Amino acid sequence: MKRALKIVGIVCLVLAALAFLGVGFVWVLQAPVVLAFGWVKYLRKTLPTIVPNWALIGAGVGALGAAVVLFHAIARILSKEAWNAKWTFLWSGLVVFMFAIGAAAIGVVHQTAWLATMPDDFTQTDPRWRVMTGVAHLHGAAMGFAVEHERAPHLHELKELVQDPKRWTDPWGTPYEYSVLKDGPAEIRSAGPDRQGGTDDDVVRSLTLPPSTP
Repeated sequence: MKRALKIVGIVCLVLAALAFLGVGFVWVLQAPVVLAFGWVKYLRKTLPTIVPNWALIGAGVGALGAAVVLFHAIARILSKEAWNAKWTFLWSGLVVFMFAIGAAAIGVVHQTAWLATMPDDFTQTDPRWRVMTGVAHLHGAAMGFAVEHERAPHLHELKELVQDPKRWTDPWGTPYEYSVLKDGPAEIRSAGPDRQGGTDDDVVRSLTLPPSTP
């Protein structure tokens, strides 16, 4: 009986999937796949551009370790019962876990608000989407360099970090322009569909970085 119910359930799922495909609701089938495995593609594109700042990472780990030790010492003083290290690690892990959830929630809200303000015709197949993600990729590399070296990268330094020529060309075949103002933000610009810089359809991303040294 249970086996028959499983077979009926599988048949119903297959028929429902075919029905969604038949009426054009492909996204209903794509959404679970993207949610489950989309992060793999994202990491493959993003990880090569990450420049770890080991000094900051070490300082963070050290600060976390000191906080755990301090919490354990205070808990042993205030606890009426014997306090062991296991409880300290459990509570510390819970705090870190809650912090991670909070950061993830902020990211979801931010991205949802950003997508909600996009034009109705703005999709991942739209060149405007691709140019925004391309500019964001270059800016991510610039920010990683700035965090490590405490200054904005020169153009040749940024090109060493992002060596793929496709990353330096917008969807309309025009090279991105990268510039750093002496006392202002770094700027990456796409000339937009008209391929003319300084017009209304330009896509510009500014990022405040330390001044670039000569």
